[in-house]
Amino acid sequence: MTLLFHQNIEAIQFHNLSINRKAIAQQEPIFDISLISLIVTQKIFYKTE
Repeated sequence: MTLLFHQNIEAIQFHNLSINRKAIAQQEPIFDISLISLIVTQKIFYKTE
């Protein structure tokens, strides 16, 4: 469970990185909802473990 969760974090971070690179290239404000959802799920996950 923990290993799978950490793999998901890596996938989301990589996803955020590619979105941020696109946003920087287009000079747009960087905001990604998946980063917020990651923080929320992390808090829930560590409470339940």
